[in-house]
Amino acid sequence: MNDYLRFRSIAIIVAVLCASLPGEAESQFSEPPIPEKLLAWKKLELPRKTIGQPAGLVFGRRDNVVVAWTLHDDIIIWDFANDKHEIIPLGQRIPLGESIRRVIVTPDDFYAVTKTGNAVSIQSKKDEVYRLGSQKALTNDVDLAKDGQMIALARSSPKENESSVALIDIRQNTTLRTVSKTSKEIYGVTTVRFSPDQTQLAVAWENVVVRYDVKTMNELAVYPPFNNLVGEIEWEPTGKYLAVICNSIREPNWEITYGDLRVHILAGDSNKEITTLGGNSNLVTSIAFPRAMKFNSQAITAGGVDHVRRWNLETGSVVAPKPSIGDGNETYVSLSNTGKLLATVADDTERILFSIYQMPNER
Repeated sequence: MNDYLRFRSIAIIVAVLCASLPGEAESQFSEPPIPEKLLAWKKLELPRKTIGQPAGLVFGRRDNVVVAWTLHDDIIIWDFANDKHEIIPLGQRIPLGESIRRVIVTPDDFYAVTKTGNAVSIQSKKDEVYRLGSQKALTNDVDLAKDGQMIALARSSPKENESSVALIDIRQNTTLRTVSKTSKEIYGVTTVRFSPDQTQLAVAWENVVVRYDVKTMNELAVYPPFNNLVGEIEWEPTGKYLAVICNSIREPNWEITYGDLRVHILAGDSNKEITTLGGNSNLVTSIAFPRAMKFNSQAITAGGVDHVRRWNLETGSVVAPKPSIGDGNETYVSLSNTGKLLATVADDTERILFSIYQMPNER
């Protein structure tokens, strides 16, 4: 876990890899019947020595495929319906120091976002298709719009004591809009995330989250400040909620301290905090929202040993009396497009275990 947080704190470059699983289009996938209780369905175990520590997990365009990535810059594509998987060693062809930040799934393909330094590149599965050369500012975070045509860059210029967010059209290689703020922190802007409909952009300026109109970059809402720096922002699929995961960075040497074990749930249409998901014994590393309407006020979090929980967002409480599931040190979770399947990845010293669970049939 320390490796992951340290990985978030270094200087950043962005590259995008298009990856599709051979034969996916021909894959015939029918989901199993919905169970009454959360039920483990499929598992994939890989030796820990061959791939690095997990850094993220997401479902593909179809619910039969899960895409994961590691701190060793490997992409794992698991077609669990057909019991096949593929490992793409992205680290063998990207420049030294680049690291996978996250994976975005667009209507057309998978995109693996990697970062380090202060340059930006986008790569297909075979070659590089876009590069933004070395900038004076450090790129702290990046998000790719769902249509695969626009990126948001969070950048900091320590010498100028300024942080900025830029929207860039990657087809025309032009900067569309920019918003800037002064900051005394080198990572004054930490996180950027497009809303599901791409009309809004959530930005974390150190410990303050602001929502912007993508067309104008005018402020739509400014949320009350948190006690710690914002590490992750995740939108609920309808835009009703924003989940904020915080961590704290202490100078000198950027030592990570775990100052906030809660997840903050913000309203997507106002500047209010709805609730907090507390009582976690470990730092939460991932949150996922169901897409099914009957679960639209719930969320699932992961972080720590056997620590996957399902929450009621209206009350901030755990849904089940015994919420913990899993197979070890679960670090990331993802929900399928239909909301019927839950994917988790667990990590220990000898193995990485991917699991698919069937979501229960309950109200």
